[in-house]
This record gives sequence, structure tokens and C-alpha cells, in this order.
Amino acid sequence: MLLSTVAFGITPIGVVREERQVQNKSGEVDRFITALEHPLKAGIEQLRSAILASNADISEHVKWNAPSFRYEDAGAPNGKCD
Repeated sequence: MLLSTVAFGITPIGVVREERQVQNKSGEVDRFITALEHPLKAGIEQLRSAILASNADISEHVKWNAPSFRYEDAGAPNGKCD
């Protein structure tokens, strides 16, 4: 069984426990996902939402023709963790 961290705990993918507004989505990745033709597109969108909802300091962009996520950590030596 696949698991993902959503809102307040670990839940099976596809089970929505809480809908929150995610503020860290990028238009670049929105356009990429909209144009994406892939048999697992729904799962990719669920994973993207779970990653972004897990921490407000996570940002996203397209890298190597795929969504990529970055955690901005002020405690890291260069301030970023890829």
C-alpha cells in the first residue's frame, strides 16, 4: 500500500482527510501538469499536492522536464536544500 503524508498524519493515497489551500504552487508547474499526457497523471497531481501541503517552505519548478521541489532551510550552509 502506498502512503503519503497529508495534513495531520499518514493516509493511504486517494483518501482526503483535509483540504487546505496550498500557497506555494507555481504557475510554471501548473502549465506543465496541464499539458502532461501520462497514464499516472492523477497520481502525480496527488503527490505534488501532498509534497506542497507538507511544508510552506517547499517551492517547486520544472527541472529536467519534470516537477522538482526545493526546501528553503535558513539553517542550511547555503540556505537551500535540493
